[in-house]
Amino acid sequence: MEQIRFLDLEIWQWLGVPLAICLALGVALLAGGLLIRALRKVSSRTEIHWDDALLDHLRGPAKFLLFVVIQFLSFRLLFLHPDLQDLVDRLLLITLIVGLGWSAHRLIGFLSGVALSAAERQDPLRSRGTRTRVAVFRRIGGIFIIVFCAALILMQFEVVRKVGVSLLASAGIAGIMIGFAAQKSIASLVAGLQIAVTQPIRLGDVLIIEGEYGTVEEIQLTFVVVKTWDLRRLVIPVSQILNDPFQNWTRNSTELLGTVEVHADYTVPVERIRTDYKEYLKTCELWNGKAAGLQVTGASERTMVLRALMSAGDSARLWDLRCQIREWMIGWLQSEDGGRYLPVLRVDPPTGQ
Repeated sequence: MEQIRFLDLEIWQWLGVPLAICLALGVALLAGGLLIRALRKVSSRTEIHWDDALLDHLRGPAKFLLFVVIQFLSFRLLFLHPDLQDLVDRLLLITLIVGLGWSAHRLIGFLSGVALSAAERQDPLRSRGTRTRVAVFRRIGGIFIIVFCAALILMQFEVVRKVGVSLLASAGIAGIMIGFAAQKSIASLVAGLQIAVTQPIRLGDVLIIEGEYGTVEEIQLTFVVVKTWDLRRLVIPVSQILNDPFQNWTRNSTELLGTVEVHADYTVPVERIRTDYKEYLKTCELWNGKAAGLQVTGASERTMVLRALMSAGDSARLWDLRCQIREWMIGWLQSEDGGRYLPVLRVDPPTGQ
């Protein structure tokens, strides 16, 4: 009896294809689950905790890779035509490359998580530096994995390989053209790497840039996002960070000094307000106790300028403390001796009248 064939496959082979896929999927899920469970029992007996996190990250990719490997074996049992078997093997190889790329991406995520966990135990300044490096190098690793896997996949097709060989003959001219066309993009990528290594800014740093006060919220390879005090977002190219000056208020320390200036009449008792100011500052929870002072820093024909100096643990506390001190100084001038120390305009009548 002549066997029935369709698309160069016999009926039993057509039935065997979905059966092989389902069988490979079931075996991969079962064997992968048992393997993960066994490894988890072993890891639970150790004193370290990162091995449990590693199993959680690689559980999905491990089952997927096991599924692809079983597919290689199961399709051999169908005795396909050599040309068809070569096509199936190529497709499975592409799937294997995708699975390996997925595994590498999850591994980078695991290593990033370990680094971030270690950063939480550091002081705030070093923690921001570590988080910045992790964020930048994680993105670089992700891009590298995508490019590498895409290159391996394209190499599986003979047509692409032939085109690649022909392109290599003109690689010199193409390289020059690409270099001129993408010099700004390449410079931005290099600038992003330079920020990750030298760290003129870090995640969470407080900046004064473009005349705006804000916090570094995100650092990409080509741009930086700064969250301003009024919740706007400034998107700044990394090349501008390296080429233009800006203020980093938390580069080495979050502590800052601040001043408040108030105009007062010449009759104000400076020593008394200086003493009262220092006593009041001791009651302020926002003051960190490191700097305090009050001086006369200016004088005009009508008033003199009282400048109060104070310090705080960070810029947010300093802003609130400055507002608090300013309100106190105005209130002191209003309440002392009936407000006689407030600025006044004196008009003397002409003599001899």
